[in-house]
Amino acid sequence: MELALGTADWLLGKVLNKLSSKLVKAWVASLELGSNVEAIKKKLWYTHGMLHEAQKRDVSDNHGLLLLLHQLSNTADKAEDILDELDYYLIQDKLDNSHEASADVHGVLDGSAFYARHVGCHFMHKWLSCCSSSRGPEHAQGNESGGTDVNTITSPPRPVINRVDMSKRIKLLIEKMQDLCVLVSDLLKLNITSLPQDMTVALQRPVTTSMCTEVRLFGRETLFDKLVNDMIAAEQEPTLEADVLESLRPHPNLRELCIKDHGASTCPTWLRADISIKMLKSLHLHGVSWTILPPLGHMSHLIELKLEKISSMHQFGGTEFGHITDRSFQKLEVLKFTDMPQLEKWVGEDTQHLFHQLRKLAISNCPKLIELPLSVCTGSSSEDCNTTWFPNLLELVIEACPHLSLPPLPHTSTIDHINVQTTEGCFSYHRNELVIDAYNRALAFHNMQKVEELYASKTSLLSLTGLQKLTSLRKLDIRYCGSVLCDSNLGGVIPLPVKSLMIYDSAITGKELSNLLRCCSDLSYLEIFDCPNITRLSSTHDVERKDGDEEGLLLFPSHLSISLRKLEICNCKKLFLYPEDEGIGHLTSLQSLHILGCETLLSRWSMEKAIVQPFPTFLRKLIIREVSSLKAMSLLSNLRCLTHLELVDCNNLEIDGFNPLLTQCLTKLVFINRHDGLSIVTANLLSEVARTKVTGSFQLEELRIDNISEFLVYPICEHLSATLHTLCFQFDSQMQIFTEEQEQALQLLTNIQNLHFRSCQSLQSLPAGLYRLFFP
Repeated sequence: MELALGTADWLLGKVLNKLSSKLVKAWVASLELGSNVEAIKKKLWYTHGMLHEAQKRDVSDNHGLLLLLHQLSNTADKAEDILDELDYYLIQDKLDNSHEASADVHGVLDGSAFYARHVGCHFMHKWLSCCSSSRGPEHAQGNESGGTDVNTITSPPRPVINRVDMSKRIKLLIEKMQDLCVLVSDLLKLNITSLPQDMTVALQRPVTTSMCTEVRLFGRETLFDKLVNDMIAAEQEPTLEADVLESLRPHPNLRELCIKDHGASTCPTWLRADISIKMLKSLHLHGVSWTILPPLGHMSHLIELKLEKISSMHQFGGTEFGHITDRSFQKLEVLKFTDMPQLEKWVGEDTQHLFHQLRKLAISNCPKLIELPLSVCTGSSSEDCNTTWFPNLLELVIEACPHLSLPPLPHTSTIDHINVQTTEGCFSYHRNELVIDAYNRALAFHNMQKVEELYASKTSLLSLTGLQKLTSLRKLDIRYCGSVLCDSNLGGVIPLPVKSLMIYDSAITGKELSNLLRCCSDLSYLEIFDCPNITRLSSTHDVERKDGDEEGLLLFPSHLSISLRKLEICNCKKLFLYPEDEGIGHLTSLQSLHILGCETLLSRWSMEKAIVQPFPTFLRKLIIREVSSLKAMSLLSNLRCLTHLELVDCNNLEIDGFNPLLTQCLTKLVFINRHDGLSIVTANLLSEVARTKVTGSFQLEELRIDNISEFLVYPICEHLSATLHTLCFQFDSQMQIFTEEQEQALQLLTNIQNLHFRSCQSLQSLPAGLYRLFFP
């Protein structure tokens, strides 16, 4: 019967495809049979769906339903016959060049002429042999007059379609299908709703399959899917859930098992004392209501264990482990606790030897958890801390466990990844990187010898003795800390291998930072940002101590004159350089100096009294922003090696004392005053260079200035034309239009590749001949 249903289902699909053909639809419409054909098409779709649904049901014991389905199958055969007849008339019309089809159909048929002629003969013989009721009048008269037998004719007469007869046959077929479909539909519904509700009814399946409740649903896909979804969503009764899970009886070689939201109070017997899945490698229990967990210690092959949202669990260990043997947990590598509201502790201090293969321990959102086996480690040294727990642990994750007591971390030197999130802050350790953010619990620095970068924020943990244990440390970034180093006043020098040191928004004093710098013998980069307690800079040890500045004095140790390459000082509002201290000129290895927002830095220097300049002679990059105390270019006159010079918002700067040799190596020059009118220093500087014609000058490649009119003059543009490729005009609020002389000067810059106009609010138009710069 199943084969018959499948055949009928396939046949209906074939018929429906034929009815959907544009060729057939157009032709039957021309015969005024369109409405009937549409009706049969709809009913065939309905029957098609009915047969498809019946195939999904186990109806082998319902003889009445089988009989009705058989009649539906016969109806499908009749529908095929009607379509064959329509096919014949369609093809005959084309062969005979008939005009019964409409003009539109005629156009469609022309496209299929070759196909029609090819199959026409086949359908003609089929029609003459089994469809004599539709023969035309000429054929009937020929028989009555004793003409040649139909089987021997060589040119068969053309049958004529009987529209009335065809319409009646279609109508009768539709009515019959309607009656059968109603009956079959009712029986199929009854077959679903009358299924027995007692889920213990046994329908035998092959012995190779599980004795699961699924056996009772074999052949009933909809019900099976619904039951599985209800089980997952915990919408069934706990008793039913217990029965379903109990009846699973998985194969002994099962490797992975996940049970979610099981509402029964006990776990299934096959997961209890007489555990039958001892080869299990992964177990995930989520939201179960079991009062007693399975004997996890019996699962000797377990590699991964996840326990999640189990409100009945108060402790891990003891009864949960079951009978402990030397094989218990010997292969466990991953252990996770997530959203365990009642979990308080891990018990079983004598079982530490069992977890020596554990690689990852993750604990998240356990608000009552107070201790782990690691919690017994209270010391800060390897002798004080018992590392027999989890000696091979590689990853430790602890989040949202506010009452959990932790030892100094990491507890072993082999661990690669730690992430601890507390209500106060976090501690993150990833092999070469250590991040401490408002985390003030003890740390085991002696176990972090691989750390190369340390980022510390809002913490009081840092000490020179602790940092000394980070033997691979290369970068130290300290932000928002009060007293940065709690033991910075200790006698002697504790060497630190730090190459980059950044101090941000800190209360560190000049004296404390001086002591730290003494330990950094290989420091090449130093950044000091917003440290108000640093008030004075000096690079010489013969400095005269002034009353009240002992704590604020930052004294650069002598070894920095060899190692320090880059120095940035930002927003130190009270910082001063004194002429008698010779500034920072002793930092002879310094290549880059960036000073921002230190308004009073050079207020003690004057052009007349300056015997030495404040900055080292061999400096190659100098950026000074928002330093209003820089008043004369003479303070920079010794910087003959500069390749990059930026002077931004130095409102009081004048050209006095300018040395043209300052520009001989420059490739980038920035002179901008963003707030208080135009800066004329740039134009005066460039005019002076053009006038003196310094040997080797100019190598300038990039220029950014705020004064368009003073720059666009013939001498300056001619002098820069050979090398300048980037020109940017910024914050010129007065320039409106370009004069003819200015446009001609601009045309001299024949190597320009990038031209920018930024924040020039009064500028009405660009130069008229601008295109000639880029398209000569």
